Order: sequence, then structure tokens, then C-alpha cells
Amino acid sequence: MVHQKLIAFPYRDARMAAVLALAGLLCLVPGPVPGQGLGPDATAEESVDSAVTAVSEEPEAAEPVNPTSSALTVEEVIALTDQLRAAEFTVRQQATLRLRDISAAQVPVLVEASLRHTEAEASSRAMAVLGQIFISDDEDRVRAASEALETATGSTRLHVARSAIDLLRRHWKRRCDLAEVELAALGVSFNPGRLSSHLSSEGADVGQARIFLGRRAAFMGQPLLQINLDRNWKGGDRGIQLLKRIASIANIGNIGNGPGDARIGLYLIDGHALSEDQTAELRSAFGDARVVRRGRVCLGITGHPFASDTTGCRVGEVRAGTSADDAGLQPEDVILSVDGTAIRDFEHLVELLRKYDVGDKVTMSIRRGDAALGRNLFPPAPGDPEDQPDQPVPPLARDIEVHLKGWN
Repeated sequence: MVHQKLIAFPYRDARMAAVLALAGLLCLVPGPVPGQGLGPDATAEESVDSAVTAVSEEPEAAEPVNPTSSALTVEEVIALTDQLRAAEFTVRQQATLRLRDISAAQVPVLVEASLRHTEAEASSRAMAVLGQIFISDDEDRVRAASEALETATGSTRLHVARSAIDLLRRHWKRRCDLAEVELAALGVSFNPGRLSSHLSSEGADVGQARIFLGRRAAFMGQPLLQINLDRNWKGGDRGIQLLKRIASIANIGNIGNGPGDARIGLYLIDGHALSEDQTAELRSAFGDARVVRRGRVCLGITGHPFASDTTGCRVGEVRAGTSADDAGLQPEDVILSVDGTAIRDFEHLVELLRKYDVGDKVTMSIRRGDAALGRNLFPPAPGDPEDQPDQPVPPLARDIEVHLKGWN
């Protein structure tokens, strides 16, 4: 291209070449800006001087074409990685462009070759190439680059670790999606929806994922998202690694940034195959308070954090599509009993439900209204007195049948 040829010449030769190519060159140089640059009476020589200066000062404005699209050998990958140290901009640029086309199997070769060099700039350029592969559309290459970047975060070479951490922060959503897809294949379920849909980078550092706290559950201190591990779990050590990655994405753990305020709960459902050591690892990553044990059935409510009831479980939130939602439970309802067993509080309800299985039906006694004021908020049922002062007040509690579902 004209830009590159002029940059390669000594300045006085560039002036001669620019004069000969003036018509074509001026098409590539932006016109004068009012109040800046050349005036309307500039001479041809001044125009050439300005054009040559603009080209020589901004070599990166060019858009070089990848010289080849053919597959690279391992030896060529190593040689191109070495060229990332070159002093000439065009050599480094061409090497970078060609390395972006390496196969998934060659990604480790790129990383290993770059770590042989002591120059921080060369290694950082290799990390930048990995970043381009990481956001490409080739699934195999994306996964290879992902694993390489994850490994690089623990490098003893500080500039390599920092580059990898920065790239993963900036592309946190892709990192999250990759982990979730693999975890789903290993038997993990997310409720409600996917983790990335509950994350927002608004109000945070660029690329740093935070849980968006606009929903009622966040105000009430309850998890916005449940990650469920049940009898379908077959993750093993790989699954533990991915879950710890999810913790760092949500800014609970530590990958170069401190603990955050993410509303995520890790639910260990009865029947899971986690060992005690694996459970301890997850508690360390997510925090003890965020790892809880539950039975096989999911009622679909949260306990009210400000409940002052002496008996029963006051409902905080009812999640759509759950057993509680189907049965008609509402926030502020108080669950008094389950199949005749009086309920003391939320934890007692959780423990009681552990003896049931998916598909079971239970009868719950529900109070809706203010017992102290005798105010009933249930809609009138057949046979209930309606606005009849001479009749007794309808009962504050009613029995409802609940069909218990699982966690998925």
C-alpha cells in the first residue's frame, strides 16, 4: 500500500515519491479541519509535506491484509511468535495477523513460545492475540484460548498474569457463557435463567461483572440466582473448577479483584455426589453463607427477613412457575403448618420439606392478613359471609394443596 511504501523510504525519497503519487495519496489523507492544518491558499509542496507527515506519524492507521490464509505448521507458529519481538512495526503486525488464524491445537504452542521470551512486550502481544481468538466465532479455538487465558492468570510472569486477567475481565460475559454451557452438560441447573442474564457491568469498572441489585430479592438479602447441584451432578474436579470460575466472574472470589456483593446461592440438593473436600472448596470460593443444603423438592419461596411472627414462616418472595406460585402463595403469607405439623420458622420449613420427594402433594395451612386486627385478606370463598355484620369474621387461615416440584 502507498502508506507502507512511503514509510519505508528515507524522508527525502518519500517527498519525491509523494509528489509522483500526489493525486492518489491525497485521497487517503483527511481534508483540512476549520481552524486547523492547511489553509485554502496552501501550495502543492506544502500539501505534499503535510501528507507525508500525516502518513509517517500514523503508521497504524493502515489496514494491512493478511498475507496468507493457509494453515500454519508448529514451526511457523513458533517463528511468528518470535517475530512479535521485532523492532519493525510491519513485521510485528503481519505476525500478529497470521497468529490470529492458528488452530485450537496450536494455541498452547503460541503460549509456550511466548513465555520463552523475557521481553514483556512480546508476551503481552501474544496475550493480545489470544484475546482476539477468545472473541472469535470458532468454538474450538475460543475454548482453547479460554483455557490458555485461565491458566495464564496464575503465571509467575506478572505482566502475563495481568494481561490475562484484564482480558478475562473485559470479556466476562463470554467467560461466563462458556462456563455455564459446560456446567449444564455436567448436570448443573441455574434458576431462574442463566447467570449472565442477571449480571450487569453498570456502575462497575470496565468489564467487571456485578449482580444488578434492582430486584426485590436483592433488597431482601436473598439470592437472585440459585445454582443447583443434585443427583444429576457428574462434574468431578472439572466441574469444581468451573464453579469456582463462576464465583470469580460474579466477583465473589478473587481473580485480581476483591469480594463483591453478588446475590448467588449454591444449593446442594440431597443425592448429590460431592465429596466433603469438594464441598469445602466450594464453600471457600462462594462463602459459607452462600452454600446451603436442601431437600429434593423446591417450594419456590424465600423467607421474609423482617418477619416478627412467633410461629409460622412468613413468605418473602414467590418465584414464578414454582410449586408455591402454582398453589397461589403470595408475599407476606404465613405458612402455619404442613400436613398438620406446625411450622416454627423458615429453617424449620426447609428441614421438614426434606422428607418429601418430587411429585408429592402436601396440605399447607396459610394465613393471609393481620391476626391482631382480625383482618382477612383472602378473597371470599363459597359460604363465607360477605359484608354481613351479624355474621362471624371469616377464618384468617385456609388450607391449600401444594404439588411439590424439583429444582430445575
